[in-house]
Amino acid sequence: MLVNFKLLYTHRIYKENMEHTVLFDEPSTVQHARGTDNGNGNDGQNNGNGNNGYTGYTGHTGYTGCTGYHDHNHDHNHDENDNCDDTPINDDCNCCGRDGRDGRDGRDGRDGRDGRDGRNGCRGPPGPRGVPGCGHHGHTGPTGPMGPMGETGFTGPMGETGFTGPMGETGFTGPMGETGFTGPMGETGPTGPEFNWSPTFIHAYSSTAQTIATEAAINFDSYSSISGACGHLPNTPQVWVWQPGSYLVHVNLHHTEPCQFSIFKNSLTDVHSIFSSPTGSTQNSHTTIIDILQEDFTEPTTVSPFGVACKLELVNHTSFAPIIQIDGVAGAGSALPDTTASMSVILLKSFPVMPM
Repeated sequence: MLVNFKLLYTHRIYKENMEHTVLFDEPSTVQHARGTDNGNGNDGQNNGNGNNGYTGYTGHTGYTGCTGYHDHNHDHNHDENDNCDDTPINDDCNCCGRDGRDGRDGRDGRDGRDGRDGRNGCRGPPGPRGVPGCGHHGHTGPTGPMGPMGETGFTGPMGETGFTGPMGETGFTGPMGETGFTGPMGETGPTGPEFNWSPTFIHAYSSTAQTIATEAAINFDSYSSISGACGHLPNTPQVWVWQPGSYLVHVNLHHTEPCQFSIFKNSLTDVHSIFSSPTGSTQNSHTTIIDILQEDFTEPTTVSPFGVACKLELVNHTSFAPIIQIDGVAGAGSALPDTTASMSVILLKSFPVMPM
């Protein structure tokens, strides 16, 4: 009966390994619930690898081979330690035979099973916060969506009034608005001081029929009103003025022939006051404004307090007819007296009076 010792030995070793194997099905310690995250804690202790499996069995030593033999007369090299004289003589040969073949190495035993990983250790306490890193800041991420508007906060105190800025440009004039309602009439104000429209004026006239030769002046019988720095002597042609200023002068006459007249100042014609009538038996009138200056006061007269004044006259100037009849009654009406000619002089604006 042959017994396979190799198989029996292998079975025994496997059984011993199984008896000494420790199985870990559950963690040895219950893992606690995770607390507040204070940063990454220290890593848990490494429990190391599980128990190593048992070393497999050593294979059987191979069978010793049979001793070889050969003739004495052979050519081969013996090892330095081989000595034919030390080898017992097993046969008729006086030299050692060849070494037998080495037996086959036994099979390597199977590696034992790796032990199961040990249970995770308990989480250690949080470690201190590490030194801030020196890495570069990452790029700014995109703006997130706008959150909902929060509640309106309390109104803060009013700040101080700032400086007044420069005045802006005047804007365009807007359209005129509608006319408002007429307000109630206000109370009558106090009576103002009396105002004299003109301190100097005169109206000289003639009611007598006259025959006026060329370049002769009309005589004025008298005056109806006079005031201020002016005068007239009855039945004379001159109207005198001794206040410098601008004067309104109006003349009028009734004539029977076509004629041309002019206002003379100090015996010289005023070029702006020549007027005419191309038909006879009608009325001829003219109105103008004459400036009388202080240097115009050159004509001597007794009516002026200064002894000199400026004279104004109504003159028949360059008429084609040799004489001009002035008569406002003949063939017109019977009421008397009837004015045949007149001259009105009114001061409009005074000029400064220089000492004479």
